[in-house]
Amino acid sequence: MPGARRDVVCINELSLTVLLPGDTNWTSKPELPRLQPVIVTLSLVHDLRAAADNDDLSRSINYSSIYAALTRGPPAEHASLEALSDHIFAVAFSTYPEVQEAAVKVVQMKFPLHCRAAGIETRRLRSGVRMHATRFFFEDLVCHGIIGVNTYERVQKQSICLNVSLEISQKPLDLSVLAKRIYNVRLPHALHSCS
Repeated sequence: MPGARRDVVCINELSLTVLLPGDTNWTSKPELPRLQPVIVTLSLVHDLRAAADNDDLSRSINYSSIYAALTRGPPAEHASLEALSDHIFAVAFSTYPEVQEAAVKVVQMKFPLHCRAAGIETRRLRSGVRMHATRFFFEDLVCHGIIGVNTYERVQKQSICLNVSLEISQKPLDLSVLAKRIYNVRLPHALHSCS
C-alpha cells in the first residue's frame, strides 16, 4: 500500500543446529543426514508505530519467540538449505501473522569439502511470492590451478580462493553439485599464459 511504513526488525546471526543431508557428490556411497551448524539472519518488515506510540513491546517482534519456535523439539531434518529457508519463513509468518514480508539468509558453516561456508539468501511475501531472485553463495571455495603472469607461477598448481555468488529466479540449485563442478573446472591454456 502506498505510503505504508516499512520498519525492519533484524535478527542477526542466530545460531542453529539442524540435520542436513550428507554429501553424496564426492563419494559413491550415500551418507545419512548429519547435525550441522547454521547461522540465520532474519529480517521482518513490521510497522513499529504502535509499539513506539504506546511504549508496548508486545506490539513489536520478540526475538526469543522466533528462536523458541525454530528450536522446539529435536533438530529438524531438511533436504537442503532452500528447504530450511522455507521452514524459517513458515515459522516467522506463523509466529507473527501481521508480518507480510521477510528476508532470510542461511549460512551452512561446515559445508562438505573445499569451502569455508555456503548459503542461501532470499526475500518473500507471506503469500510465498519471491521478491527477488534467490542468491546462492560459497565463501572461500578453494580450487587448485596453474595460473599466473610470471613463468615460475605457471609451473605448479596454486590454491585459488573464490567467493561465488549466483542469483537464480527459477529452479532450486544443489550447492554440493555446483561446488564439485567449480572445483573440477580445468582452466583453458590461454589463462595459463598471461604474458
